Amino acid sequence: MNKKIAALLATAGLLSVTAPTEAATIPVFGWSGGFTTCFNSCFASVPGSGGNLIEPTPAGYQAPGLGFNTQMVWNYDGGNPAGPATFSVSGLPAHSSLNLGFLLAIIDSWDGSTPAGGTTSPDYLNISVDGVLVYSQTYDNFLTSDQSASTANQLSFGSNLGFNPGWNDSAYDFTGVNALLNIPHTASSATVGFFASGAGWQGGGDESFGLDKITMSINTADQVPEPGSLALLGLGLATLAARRRSAKA
Repeated sequence: MNKKIAALLATAGLLSVTAPTEAATIPVFGWSGGFTTCFNSCFASVPGSGGNLIEPTPAGYQAPGLGFNTQMVWNYDGGNPAGPATFSVSGLPAHSSLNLGFLLAIIDSWDGSTPAGGTTSPDYLNISVDGVLVYSQTYDNFLTSDQSASTANQLSFGSNLGFNPGWNDSAYDFTGVNALLNIPHTASSATVGFFASGAGWQGGGDESFGLDKITMSINTADQVPEPGSLALLGLGLATLAARRRSAKA
């Protein structure tokens, strides 16, 4: 309801005004070697035989300009699709969408979309929310033109950052990236999964990925007027108009 109209109706004694709920972005979890923020109940896991929730971050990824902490989540699971690293939160208030942010380490021989970028392709990084895919792009540590993922948020490419000698790595910052903002979501709980896939995905000591500074926030919506309030608004406007005509007479 328009605030000026609501104020007029309240003055006329036709409406008891309750302050509307303003839109807000609420942090619901943060992970950096463990949950640093948790709105209610939170849970994290990685594939039992293919991941570590707390893995020492190589010095290369801790270099100035990359921003990784001393520990990261490491997923090196094989298979197509590989098992996910998951992060869950429950007890969420009413909301209309959610936002994700994180630092991403693309480790070792990711081969991109076609054999032009490596001998075993494609290699996809996927993100799901409650089992629904919200992001799926290929990455390539040999040739960026052979990956479908944007390089606009790339922090580093073409150098070894400390996992395996002889293989190049790359790093990306997904803080505020449009592709992962305003993801439609209304449930009171959310589970985010990060996993690799593709016919060329190998996992293990050949290809893997790391995550750090993982965040989720939710976006609340403005209060919507009840149907009864809309009917009362029509009555109130008619009454105000009648009062104005009476005052002019």
